[in-house]
Amino acid sequence: MNFYTLIIILILVYLAVKIIIPVIGAILGIALNILGSVAGALGGIIGVVALVIGGIIIGFISTPAIIIMFIFLVLFVTKERNRRA
Repeated sequence: MNFYTLIIILILVYLAVKIIIPVIGAILGIALNILGSVAGALGGIIGVVALVIGGIIIGFISTPAIIIMFIFLVLFVTKERNRRA
């Protein structure tokens, strides 16, 4: 191993540290960023779907409850009117 090969190896190591590793890091960063964006979008879509499904379920549960409460209210009012009359 003579002096020139040592210099060439040092230059290659310097280039690897200064150019190749940052480029790899940038590519990995971009890829992770895209993955994060996709995951965020999927999470948002899942959240919206869950909200819609939850709203539909709550609507199905609460609509009969509201109707039953209205019926009870009407019965109570008519009973009170009959009592007063």
